[in-house]
Order: sequence, then C-alpha cells, then structure tokens
Amino acid sequence: VERDIRIHANQPVDLSLLHRDHRHIHDLVPLDVEVRTGRDDKHRETGVTRMEEREDVREVHRPRTDDPDTDPRGKSALFGSRGRGLMEVLWQSLIATVNEQAKALQRAAFSPIVREAGDLANAVFDRRGRMVAQAVTGTPGHINSLARAASAMLEQYPTDTLTPGDVLITNDPYKTAGQLLDVTVLYPVFRGGRAIALFGSTIHHTDVGGYGIGAGARDVFEEGLWIPICRLMIGRDGVSERNDDVWRFILSNVRQPDHMAGDLHSQMASGEVGAQRLTALCD
Repeated sequence: VERDIRIHANQPVDLSLLHRDHRHIHDLVPLDVEVRTGRDDKHRETGVTRMEEREDVREVHRPRTDDPDTDPRGKSALFGSRGRGLMEVLWQSLIATVNEQAKALQRAAFSPIVREAGDLANAVFDRRGRMVAQAVTGTPGHINSLARAASAMLEQYPTDTLTPGDVLITNDPYKTAGQLLDVTVLYPVFRGGRAIALFGSTIHHTDVGGYGIGAGARDVFEEGLWIPICRLMIGRDGVSERNDDVWRFILSNVRQPDHMAGDLHSQMASGEVGAQRLTALCD
C-alpha cells in the first residue's frame, strides 16, 4: 500500500507512524468515503474501506465530522508541516512508556514465571479499546489475548461509565487468554475527568485454585477460579478503593493468597507507571 497518503488539505501523513499493524489502518477511514486511485478514477464506497486490500489507493478524502476523536482535522498539530517528526516522537514515547510499564510489572511480580521468564504482556489502548502500542517484552499469545480482552471488558464497562480510580479484572478463558491462570487487569487513565486511555496487562499467575499446577484438569471448571469481568478497584471521589467482595472471593479460592494479591497489585502498579508517563507526555 502507498504509505504517503494525503488526508485533508493535501497534508502528507505517514500512516505507518500512526499504526504499525496495517490491519487497523481502516479505522482511520469513515463509513462513507471518496477514494481517488492512481488511475484518476473516482468512486464512492459505503462501509469500511480496508486500505491494505487496495494497492492502487493514492488519496483518501474524508468528510468533516463533529467528533474530535474521529476527525483528524481537530488535531491539526499532528498533520502540519512538522507532522511526521511529531508523530515519530509521540510513537517512540508510547513505546518507551509501555516498555517501562512491563519492566515495572516484571520487577514487582511475585510469580516466578513472570519475574524470571517474562510471561506477561503490556499495552496501551485508546478509548475504544484499540491497542495503540505494546511492550517489546512478553509473549505473542498474551499480547494477542490482551487485545481481545480489552475490547471485551469495555463492552461490559464502556469507557464513559468508568470513574477515576476504577480498575477492571477478568480471566474469562473465552474472552482472554484461554486459561484461567492468565489474569488481565485494565487500568484507565484520566485527564480533566475524562478517560483518555487504558493500560492493560496480562500475566500468568502461579495459582488460581482448582486442579493446581499441571494439565490434568478435565474441564475449565476444574482448572480454577473463573473471574468474570468486574471492578477490582472502585473509584470514589477520585480515590481508588478495593472492591472488598471481589478481593475476598478471589483470595479465598487460591492456595497462596499473598502471592495472588501481590501479583494483582504489581499489575495495578504497572498501570499507574504507564498513567504517570502518559500524563507527563500530554503535559
């Protein structure tokens, strides 16, 4: 695909800097767009235009919207004459942020498989649950399942319903990593009272009850405790407080509650590290 695509006012934008995964480039294009190809013919398409499937695309003209989240012209600083350099600086800053998030998690984790083997995944998501950047450490299986988990968690707890201090958790095997030992925590970041991003982590916990270590469980219910999507922490007046019922239910069903609690706190702490760095970047 031609990477130098012009959006609005003939301002060049290198979309590869916006998202390294070209499967998601179509998210930048609205449902009704006018596409100009290299053969100078025009046509209209209704529905999502998947640009990676159109090798002759040269220009995309996008109509103005009233939503600043979907109209790039509301972010003129990113598309000005210095847009490419600024985008690269922001991109590298986000990569550095999630890498620091992963390192903080690995250092604080109680689980040896996380601390020694790096069996984890960290990433930052936008308000719609789309992965923006991921840490270079971790496992492919975890990072892919984390991307799926974030979307599933925001379907049940939409971003606009979250308040400062909320933290979400789940290990639903059909919505995340496929096994109950892999627990996902989602940590929202707020600015001006509005959630602007979410930092997520998935790690392999040592024990979640059930059968124990090994592959002898005959079904998912023998494998251990199934944690549905819920609030691990609840924000009250900007202060994050434990959701006591959820904590008691989790820690009462594992063999090493101190280790389980320590790993959950390490996941939340890594989210806090990411939140601090992102806030500093915005400032």
